[in-house]
Amino acid sequence: MVFAAAALERAMTYQQVIMRALAGSLSWLQAADILAIHPRSLRRWRARYEQDPKLGLLDRRRQRPSHLTAPRAEVQRILRLYREHYVGFNVRHFHQLARRDHAVTLSERPGNTGGNTDGRTLGNFEAGSGAPRNS
Repeated sequence: MVFAAAALERAMTYQQVIMRALAGSLSWLQAADILAIHPRSLRRWRARYEQDPKLGLLDRRRQRPSHLTAPRAEVQRILRLYREHYVGFNVRHFHQLARRDHAVTLSERPGNTGGNTDGRTLGNFEAGSGAPRNS
């Protein structure tokens, strides 16, 4: 299994705090406060760690990328279109023209598939492109 660097770093932090609590230098409530989690969640993490010290603290949600992630090449193509041809357009109008004239299939907003059959979105496209937000 390949885990992201952030997941490994988080597991090391959890391990350090749990080891201090097991050694008695921290109470379990203090350990939960340090990790900013509920004490019940810390008991679950402790049980996972005791079951499998090597992999028990790794965040299993982050093993694979989201199926909703837009292809990197497509997002870069769309950003290039915006920066080169549609500077100053708001996202709604840019998206409308990009779908019509450039065969863009990603939807404008998360959850709005609008004819997009695979469910992928640009997400926070405007945040990454410098495009003005259309509130």
